[in-house]
Amino acid sequence: MKILHVHNHYRTPGGEDRVFAATLELLVANGHRNITFERSSAEIRGAGGRVRAFTHGIYSFASKKEFRRLLVANAIDVVHIHNVYPLISPSILPVCKEFGLPVVMRCPNYRLLCPTALLLRKGAQCEKCVGGREHWCLLTNCSGNIAQSLGLTLRNYVARKLELFIGHVDCFLPPSEYVKTRLVAAGFDGDKIRVLPNMVHAIDREKTAGDGDYVAFVGSLHQHKGIDIFVRSAGELSGVRFRIAGSGPECARLEKEAPANVHFEGHLAGDKLEEFYRQAAVVVVPSLAPETFGLAAAEAMGFGLPVIASNIGALPEVVRDKQTGLLFEPGNVGELSQKIELLLGSPTQRKQMGENGRVHCFENFSAERHYHNLLDIYSRLVTNSNRNEHAHPDARLRSLPISI
Repeated sequence: MKILHVHNHYRTPGGEDRVFAATLELLVANGHRNITFERSSAEIRGAGGRVRAFTHGIYSFASKKEFRRLLVANAIDVVHIHNVYPLISPSILPVCKEFGLPVVMRCPNYRLLCPTALLLRKGAQCEKCVGGREHWCLLTNCSGNIAQSLGLTLRNYVARKLELFIGHVDCFLPPSEYVKTRLVAAGFDGDKIRVLPNMVHAIDREKTAGDGDYVAFVGSLHQHKGIDIFVRSAGELSGVRFRIAGSGPECARLEKEAPANVHFEGHLAGDKLEEFYRQAAVVVVPSLAPETFGLAAAEAMGFGLPVIASNIGALPEVVRDKQTGLLFEPGNVGELSQKIELLLGSPTQRKQMGENGRVHCFENFSAERHYHNLLDIYSRLVTNSNRNEHAHPDARLRSLPISI
């Protein structure tokens, strides 16, 4: 099967970029061919770049033209949308329908419901824009920059009014039941939604669980990820080592403010990230925004590590309280510190939670299970698309070879 993947990389690499890369590797390993249509936010430089990001995010005629040329030159079976903002835009989606191609779209954030994609404003959960009220993003200046808030508002408004997503995506792929319920509540057709949890590529079945010597954080260094909560907890536990794997806009500030027991590793990937997990005792996921999944939590569990996570969003689906880890009230530094002390002081409990997490991860988030579910989604859509081609011959511009 030949799959066209569409992804706008983030300026700061994060979980979505890792999932994109892992998906490509998984499909190639199973004999499929990938073609990519990619841009990167790192391309946005200077005033001209910001203007292009503003206009292209709303509707990009250039992306639409380039994307059409790509489809003409390649026989594609299915289009997999990962991220289209800000340089690609959903303007490409109607082109897929011109060619009669089925479209699946990952929903790794709340972009379809909230212009900022976070359901968060000034550190607190916010629902004002949900349900076609994206004007609140501009009125409350959610991004803290009026021009950026305007651009975000217009993106969602244009996509909603033109039904670019809801009218041209055949299957939405949220990573959790939590996100699915949010989409259905906002008016999306539940029959077009399939929950596809993120996969954990490396599940270490050999390591003794939780035998490391530090408390770990893995993720982008943004305030909504709760990185300040993590650092403040380190200040309360001066005798405990805290280590951070990640980069982002808060990095420089945190390196100046953090206590001496916090060490910054920078962005880690591949073998270095795996080694970081292996040497940890506990992983903390202190998010303030409602996570759509919690990839760092699942990855940690794959290495037999107990996880302490905020009781918010989809994290309780991934981290089972008192079984594979512990949950705490988002933003509660004191409670987080207490639970870190509890696990560090209870090696037997830490080991059992880690083992439980490893089993849970293998049964639900393994690459094998992810591939099986993803291929089933692709195959069903391609089969239905083939049927529709015969029923509506004008809907497709050319026949596509199907090889499963």
